[in-house]
Amino acid sequence: MERHTPSVVAYVVWHPSFERGASLARQLFTFLNRDLEDPEARAIGIPVYFRSAPLSGGALPPDITPAPDTLSFVILLVDRRMGEDPRWRTYIESLLARLPTGHVLACVFTRVTPELGPAFGRLNSVRLLPDSVPEAEQPQRMLHEVSHALSRLLLHPPQLPLGQLPPPAISLFVSHAKRDGLRFAEALRGYILSHTQGGVFFDTTHIAPGFPFDVQIFTGIARSALIVIKTDAYASREWCLREVIEAKRHARPIVVLDAVQKGEERSFPYLGNVPTLRWMPPPEDPQDPVKSRERLEQSTQEACRALVDLTVREVLRAAFFTREIEHLKALYPFLAQAKVLPRPPELLTALHPERGAPAPPVIYPDPPIGDEELEVIAPYHGAALTPVLLPGFLHGLKPQEPLLDKWTLGISIGNPEPEELTALGLSEENVREVTIECARYLLAHGARLAYGGNLSPGGFTEQLITLVHRHNRAGGTPYRRLENHLAWHLHQGLSEDSEDRAMSVQTVRVSLPEDLRSSGGEPRPPFDAYTRTRCMTAMREHMNSAVHARVVLGGKLVNYSGRWPGIIEEAYLLLKAGKPLFLLGGFGGAAGWLARVVRQEMQEVPVLPQARQQDLADLGGEYARHGRQGLEGTDLTEALAFFRQVSPSDFRNGLEPAENDILLRTTSLSEILSLLIKGFARLASGSGEPVAGRKSSR
Repeated sequence: MERHTPSVVAYVVWHPSFERGASLARQLFTFLNRDLEDPEARAIGIPVYFRSAPLSGGALPPDITPAPDTLSFVILLVDRRMGEDPRWRTYIESLLARLPTGHVLACVFTRVTPELGPAFGRLNSVRLLPDSVPEAEQPQRMLHEVSHALSRLLLHPPQLPLGQLPPPAISLFVSHAKRDGLRFAEALRGYILSHTQGGVFFDTTHIAPGFPFDVQIFTGIARSALIVIKTDAYASREWCLREVIEAKRHARPIVVLDAVQKGEERSFPYLGNVPTLRWMPPPEDPQDPVKSRERLEQSTQEACRALVDLTVREVLRAAFFTREIEHLKALYPFLAQAKVLPRPPELLTALHPERGAPAPPVIYPDPPIGDEELEVIAPYHGAALTPVLLPGFLHGLKPQEPLLDKWTLGISIGNPEPEELTALGLSEENVREVTIECARYLLAHGARLAYGGNLSPGGFTEQLITLVHRHNRAGGTPYRRLENHLAWHLHQGLSEDSEDRAMSVQTVRVSLPEDLRSSGGEPRPPFDAYTRTRCMTAMREHMNSAVHARVVLGGKLVNYSGRWPGIIEEAYLLLKAGKPLFLLGGFGGAAGWLARVVRQEMQEVPVLPQARQQDLADLGGEYARHGRQGLEGTDLTEALAFFRQVSPSDFRNGLEPAENDILLRTTSLSEILSLLIKGFARLASGSGEPVAGRKSSR
């Protein structure tokens, strides 16, 4: 069975005593993977894992074991303590011995004494010492060096004759109009040569006499990233426009610096659909020409740095996407005939050489473009797909056909205990990423999501709303594709939803359970533990009746509130109703415990702190006082007994036993998303409707 494993994985390694290590690691996660605070921002999508916090009872983080067919790239954030700790020296030596040359990039922030072993001493590190690089500039330099090194590795595997030579540097082609763009272009060329390892194609110095200049230009473009210096005269220059068209025909990365000052008679129509920076030179001061020149030089240098950084990131984005699609061909054979684009399709990319032949499918990075663009290019393009749409397309669905438009899917999520995440080699960022991306994929396929969350600003509910807004526009589907279920005690005193929220979210305010309505009326705050627990169970029962299936991951297993961990209660209610369950156990927590129980690897309930045991005993007494026994109790032993009788075939989720076994263990986002959509596609193709709720025989 082919597995949807990642083609590239990045690891960030730092000593836990390095105070800036965690902050720098998060910046690398945001840069290489995605901005978790802005789920709709364009992302590269490289999986990133952290290695710093020691395993429980140990002194070192989890090991890094490169997987077959996956490029493992390690970024070492080196400070003094890493070099002084003999255990970390052994850890780094072992790491370097297992990874191929060029797969480890060391960023050194302090002088390291003693050395981290002879293998480390041979590496040419990125030196970010305070006496040479100001601390405020170190993150930007680090990100640039990482993106350039990883791009080189993806584009050209290292050559390994005697000296283990590095792959070629990135080539940058500077396209400009000489009339008003030459000065900035020369400044950019100087910046590239003096501040980066990139090569630069500059027509004044790189076109050899005696040879056809057009062949040299087109050859340079075909192997470079194109930087366009867009000035007032640019769109009126024939060769500038030909350079842009040639770059798009070869699907080369393109970045534009918009330096138009007065205006253009006619803007070039094919210069869009690419990242753009705006730059205006600072106004001159006639009274102080020296200061004016200094301001211009500083502004030019800052623009050059931003432009080069953005271009190198675009190169990395394109290189990773191309490698990822190549990696996916084993799962999706039709990709062998697809046209791979590093950016969304447009009319220019719809051109293909074989007139009259069927247009091949086009694969481009997520997120999918909206219907308004698809309608324009549809007559000229083949199927326009992103990775998010591949599983459904494989099962015969067209990109515009929603796979899950009749489904309401529950999402049960939560962060496990930090210690458990560390033991698994994971971080909170990994849990948030898989949660956001699962929601994105389900929404992109037309699903309606149900979530029992809170309404606090900045929480997961807000991120879901952002995704709903995006996919309402992209898919043309109705608003209010998110149900936010609130237990009675949580919505007391809350105001009505704002108009903006109400357009995307249907807030379901669950009623007070009947058994809590006493002769004295409704309970009043502060609500006791029994009232809160009963209200949460009532909310989950109400939500369970509304969903057709549920995706479960993470969740507290020790420091939870309520009779059972919420994840476990929601999974239990769903299986009792005979509805499909997708259990993601690789991230630990309550879902991880359930996965181990189902796989017959766990035969006991979790050990709780003494104080928590007393709280549950008191809560159990309240249940007994109210005459509620059996499965309404608070003892997880009953949950253990139930789930020990469950096998993956009881999940009814369309996946084969071997596929469910992978879903119970994997932490690979690409593999999780592939299995989710595969299961839903099988369910949908079997009946065309959501699976009706069926009573379990258990």
